[in-house]
Amino acid sequence: MPNYSPVPVVPSNPFADAQSKTDLYPYSVSAARALLTSHGFKMVNGVMTCESPGTSATECGAGVPKGRALVINLEYYSGSSSLNEEMTAYQSAAKQAGIDIILTSANGNTVFADEAPCTPSQPSCKWQMILAGTWEYSPDNYPTGGELFATGAGSNYGNYDSVTANTLIAETHTSSNSAAALDAYQNYMAKDLPDIYRPLPDAAISLISSKLGGVVQNPYLNLTPEEWYFTK
Repeated sequence: MPNYSPVPVVPSNPFADAQSKTDLYPYSVSAARALLTSHGFKMVNGVMTCESPGTSATECGAGVPKGRALVINLEYYSGSSSLNEEMTAYQSAAKQAGIDIILTSANGNTVFADEAPCTPSQPSCKWQMILAGTWEYSPDNYPTGGELFATGAGSNYGNYDSVTANTLIAETHTSSNSAAALDAYQNYMAKDLPDIYRPLPDAAISLISSKLGGVVQNPYLNLTPEEWYFTK
């Protein structure tokens, strides 16, 4: 199930607009390398390193000093051989682009605890990227992002902070044209990309008799036998 914005496209729903169904950043190691070099980075000993500090379109960005190498600590949950292989492949591909990813795995409880919003000085905040599973819009199920990407939000684990995003999120709550406001929000977030949207693997393989109706594949793997019925 690919996602390209904070508004999911599966299952089909009235909230995801056309842009949320389009990959604005298709996978390309060469494009990643070109993007970095066009923004002030230079390959030094196999790692992209800031050569042109500053905040203009051709410089490294705010808070990135000259000489800062692009080394990223990525923490993820252990216990899955397929995820280990995926992370290793991701590390290898990133290396080709000049991004040095240091992988760290830990049990789920540790990763979930580390995922809480933090500051770099805290012992649990040694990561720059973290993979701790999935997230859901709850309890209202309306994908406005206030719980997830607003500055200081409880589930804003990466401390994403954007004045523009905050304004757009607020408008999804207050605008008289909620559909247009939600489109503006999700389209901005698809471009600004506060998260890397990782496709979810298949969670289960089910064999369902053609004589059994009412069976719906549930993303939580819940069974609802009260909805089932036999057909002739």
